[in-house]
Amino acid sequence: MKGGLRVDQWLTLLRDARIAQNRMIVRKLGIAVATLDETIRKVA
Repeated sequence: MKGGLRVDQWLTLLRDARIAQNRMIVRKLGIAVATLDETIRKVA
């Protein structure tokens, strides 16, 4: 990735695919510089 950044992202389905969990880590020179944790829920 541009600027020497490395991005790892995991998307995991939970509970009969009604909930997804997203986790992302951005690293520069091996050091985590940003993280994202989110939960996505299906409504109805």
